[in-house]
Amino acid sequence: AMMTNLQITVSQTGNEAAHLGATILIIDDNADNRLLLGSQLGMQGYKILESESPVLGLEIAEEKQPDLILLDVMMPVMNGFEVCQKLKSNPATQLIPVIMVTALRDLEYRIRGIDVGADEFLSRPHNKEELLVRTRSLIRLRKTQKNLQQERNRLGLLHEVTRAINDTGFDLTQTLNEVMSGT
Repeated sequence: AMMTNLQITVSQTGNEAAHLGATILIIDDNADNRLLLGSQLGMQGYKILESESPVLGLEIAEEKQPDLILLDVMMPVMNGFEVCQKLKSNPATQLIPVIMVTALRDLEYRIRGIDVGADEFLSRPHNKEELLVRTRSLIRLRKTQKNLQQERNRLGLLHEVTRAINDTGFDLTQTLNEVMSGT
């Protein structure tokens, strides 16, 4: 039997390295809100994508696979709850963390947000430090999930290769010995 040591390493480097270069999508119909959030996060080294349209926002999320989505609750045509529900029910976007940004402080809205799969909430007007801390922790979580998925894929591939070798009766040790002895 082949013994393989696989290590799963999760980088717990300082605050910066884990989220550097991460992409954040801001879906908000209000240009001032997008500008404020975008500039505060952009100054931290995040790449910012913006959408004033919820429908376009859903398309961008699927196509660009951002590391985090900041989602306004009160939007015309489709509100943030509906957008979040669509994101979380689509296999292509369901693992992207969502922070719902809202001026609504009522508990019922938070409960509704949790129901549709929101990961975090940010009250408006928001506190910049709170925004940065929540963003950082969710992006770190997303990166860890991605690393685990890649590791799972590698393990799956290794398992397939091992099974293929075993199924064909291929003797790795014998073959290596033959190669080394030049026969």
